[in-house]
Amino acid sequence: MAQAGNSKLLQVLTSPSKLASRLDWRKLNEGSILSLNIHKDRIGLALASHPSYGQGPYTLESIPLARKSKVTEECKITLSNIIEQHKVCGFVVSWPLQPDSQRMGAACGRVLHTLEQLLPSSENDDGRTGNKTEATTTKATTPLISANRPCVLWKDSQAKSVDEFDAFGRLEAYAKVPSSDRTVHIASIEQYNTDNATVASEVWNDFMRVHWPELHREQEHQEFVASRQKHNTLLTQSAAIAAVAVKRGGSSADDANYIQAAV
Repeated sequence: MAQAGNSKLLQVLTSPSKLASRLDWRKLNEGSILSLNIHKDRIGLALASHPSYGQGPYTLESIPLARKSKVTEECKITLSNIIEQHKVCGFVVSWPLQPDSQRMGAACGRVLHTLEQLLPSSENDDGRTGNKTEATTTKATTPLISANRPCVLWKDSQAKSVDEFDAFGRLEAYAKVPSSDRTVHIASIEQYNTDNATVASEVWNDFMRVHWPELHREQEHQEFVASRQKHNTLLTQSAAIAAVAVKRGGSSADDANYIQAAV
């Protein structure tokens, strides 16, 4: 059963560059990418259109998972509605490698287990509705991840590879000295829940930074300019408040606290 699920999963996986090209082709049709960050009890979601539109990822409400990370029919219907409404053409799934060794751990196993529950059934392997005896089918039966809507397992591109060699040809991963500040290491926290610190929108931002670097830099510049404009507006407002406070002869201490809070 597990081998069959793994075989199906391999059929819907694609390379990051191919998924980026797919979004380029679907840009005119308002296609979008859905970023998934799979946790033990929920799936974090972030929706993103093509970076050329200049719109950042939109964080959606997380979908809760049932006991033992089971994807319920309600969860599948919610995902199906999002896919249909926003013309999702693929998925970028966070691949939570262990931060110390950059190797697969329990968190990666949870991701595979959850994705296998979103795969097409044997009746509908190509992602399209086939001939069935039933007159109607629910949205939950429609495959969420398929060859026509593939996914990418995306790891942090800025994480340091454990296979890097030092100047003497040694693997750095096997030469690390444990921190002297830590005397207790808890595997359930350090290895099994490495996905807790990841946000779905950050997964997309990292994917965008690699495949559309110029657009990513432009978007970062726009965000910086908007942040500076907001800061300057607050400074202007605080100066006006200070002028009014001096004019009416208010308490200098209270006015200073108010201005500091406004900025």
